Amino acid sequence: MRITTLFSQITLILVLTACAATVQAKPVTTHFIQGVEAFKQGHFQQAIDAFLPIAESGVENGNLFYNLGDAYLKAGQLGQAIYWYERAIPFMPRNADLKFNLDYARSLQIDDQPGQDTILTRVLFFWKDILAARTIQYLALGSNVLLWLGLGFLTFCSSSWIKAMTTGAMLLFLLVTPTALFQLYHTTLAPQAIIVADTAPIRSGRSQDATELFVLHAGTRVDVQEQTENYTKIAFGKEMFGWIEQKNLGIL
Repeated sequence: MRITTLFSQITLILVLTACAATVQAKPVTTHFIQGVEAFKQGHFQQAIDAFLPIAESGVENGNLFYNLGDAYLKAGQLGQAIYWYERAIPFMPRNADLKFNLDYARSLQIDDQPGQDTILTRVLFFWKDILAARTIQYLALGSNVLLWLGLGFLTFCSSSWIKAMTTGAMLLFLLVTPTALFQLYHTTLAPQAIIVADTAPIRSGRSQDATELFVLHAGTRVDVQEQTENYTKIAFGKEMFGWIEQKNLGIL
C-alpha cells in the first residue's frame, strides 16, 4: 500500500486549480500537507480529516481519492476505502498500485458480489480500462468535431489529406464513443453505489419500521434505482431489491 509523499507537483497544481473557485489555495495546501504527514505518522483518522474537506469541496482528482482510500483502509473502514478507490479508478485506470489496493480491499468483503461486467461489455468498452474517463470524453467530442469538419471540407475540396483526416476521425469516433456513452449511462441513468457502513439493513420501505429484507456489508456494490431525501432504493443482483438509508451508501 502506498501514499504519495507530497504528491507530484503536477497533481498539486491540478488540485489547487480545481479548488480555486470553492476553496482558497492556502488552506487546501495546508490540508494536503497535514494529511500526508498524518498518514506517514500512522494517524490515519487525522489524514482522513485533512483530505476529506478537499474532496467534499468539489475537487475531483484521482490521487486525492486514492489517498483517501488508503487512509480509510488503514483506519479499518473497509466500505469507505473501497468507495474512494472506486472513485479514483476512472481517473487512473492503469495505476497498478491502485488496482492492487482495490483488489486487496475487495478480498476482505463479506458479501459475494454479483458479476458486474460481462465478457461482451469488457470487449466492447475496453477503453474504460485503459484511458481516464475524461480523456475518453474529450476524444469522443474531438473526433466528432473533426469528423464533421472533414465532411464539410470534403464538399468543397477532395484533398487526400482531408480524406485521411476524416477517415481517421471517423474510426476514432466509432472506437471511443460507445465507451463514452456507456460511462455516461452509468453515471446518469444507471448509477451505482458502494455500501460504506459495516452493516446495512435493506428494508421493504423508507422507514426504520419497514420489514428488513436482507443485510449488506461494507464494500458491496449495488445498483441505484431511486433516490429520496433520506433513503435510496437499490438492487443487489437481479432478484434482491429494497431501501437503504442514504448515510450507509456512497454514490459513485
